[in-house]
Amino acid sequence: MQGQTENDMVLGTSKYKQGVRATTFAWADKGIGYLVGEGSDAQIVRTVAGLDGPAAEKVAAYARHLREQAGTLSGHAIGETVTSDEDHRRDTLLDDILAVTPETEAKVWNETTVARLAELRPEVYGSWEADQLSAALKPHGIRANRQVWGTDESGEGRNRRGFHRDDITKTVTERDRGREAS
Repeated sequence: MQGQTENDMVLGTSKYKQGVRATTFAWADKGIGYLVGEGSDAQIVRTVAGLDGPAAEKVAAYARHLREQAGTLSGHAIGETVTSDEDHRRDTLLDDILAVTPETEAKVWNETTVARLAELRPEVYGSWEADQLSAALKPHGIRANRQVWGTDESGEGRNRRGFHRDDITKTVTERDRGREAS
């Protein structure tokens, strides 16, 4: 590597400043490098020097063959579909929100929804906070951080963070239409 700019282009912004400097490796250090992104700190690792793409594919194919013979492959490697609790939670979140939010509530506060979700499925939503709902809805394209007007327990009107129920309904309708098409 040439210097700080090239180092940061390969290893990540500010890695040079943090002391992760691939520039310290000499030409003779082929096969030695930094591994970043696996764990909290960069690690110096050794690779197999001189192993090009086609050779690496042969090694991987042979390793797979050995694992197939030993019967140690599972999951995605043998075509199984594995779903985690997180996948299930993400898939049912919108349906759960619709279950706890009556059609008469056009705009709903996040804290109200989280409390209702915790009653519905305490094992899933029991520890959720209002901000987590915003974060969980974001991948679905739903804004749950807008100010919405509502009435609190004492009957006083105020603005708090929330979402529009119609946004949830539209997203679920589009999702279900996509499932029917496939």
